[in-house]
Amino acid sequence: MSKKVKIFVAASVLLNLLLVGLVVGRLWRRSCETPPARESEEVLAAKFPDAQRQALLDAIAKMRSDSQDLRQQIAESRQRVLSILTAPEFDARAFQTEVDRLHDLRNRLMQRRAEMVKGLAGQMNQDERKLLGDFLRHPPSPPTASKPQ
Repeated sequence: MSKKVKIFVAASVLLNLLLVGLVVGRLWRRSCETPPARESEEVLAAKFPDAQRQALLDAIAKMRSDSQDLRQQIAESRQRVLSILTAPEFDARAFQTEVDRLHDLRNRLMQRRAEMVKGLAGQMNQDERKLLGDFLRHPPSPPTASKPQ
């Protein structure tokens, strides 16, 4: 090989090593970072006018209580999908049936949420609906067991 080709290959190898090091370093740093904490419902709701704040908090509480059974069914369905997937013998028909059921349950949950949003939005002006959109874009963290009720 000529001297120019050797220099080119050496430079290429060095640049590739540098690139791999940068990618691995970024992935390592990203895996060590903690995700940003989500704001609580009260903090997000505080941005709403007094008239809408309580309606929003009440609607969220009602949605949580009304959808508890549906969320439980979704969790159970997810477990069944995982158990079918990890079984010694894979049953494609059972897997597809359970996945279809899971999608149906999730669609029903989203439909309930959409109905709640529609009810709230119908009582709000454009500025309040913009706040509602921001609220939905960055949903509050779920309540914890240690949080006083």
